[in-house]
Amino acid sequence: MYSFKRIKLIEAPSSTIIHSIKKSDKEFSSFGELYFSQIKKNQIRGWKRHKKMYCNLSVPHGKVKFVIKLEDKFKEFEISNSSPALLTIFPNTFFAFKGLEDLNVISNLASLEHDSKESENIPLKDINYEW
Repeated sequence: MYSFKRIKLIEAPSSTIIHSIKKSDKEFSSFGELYFSQIKKNQIRGWKRHKKMYCNLSVPHGKVKFVIKLEDKFKEFEISNSSPALLTIFPNTFFAFKGLEDLNVISNLASLEHDSKESENIPLKDINYEW
């Protein structure tokens, strides 16, 4: 399962604020860690599934295509700094993503701290999806 919502840009005289998530939002479950991940153009990462962690993903720089596997179908989302959104991926949901610009930064406000035993990774070829 997942949740997807567009987030607004707040224009200030000297900057733009991208407001991603606050603890009163329904997508927020708990705080484990916040990390940033870079992915280059046309690189693909995945497939990954967390057993307990909620991932709250946004893209503060660049543009990224996220794909979620839902039983026998796929749900696709493109998120960028010019079209900001928050994608919350619930536990036990396989997902992958692809960088669409030269440099892309993904922010993940994760509900748990990283634990390599908490997630499962499978090769891209094991899930039939046409990138």
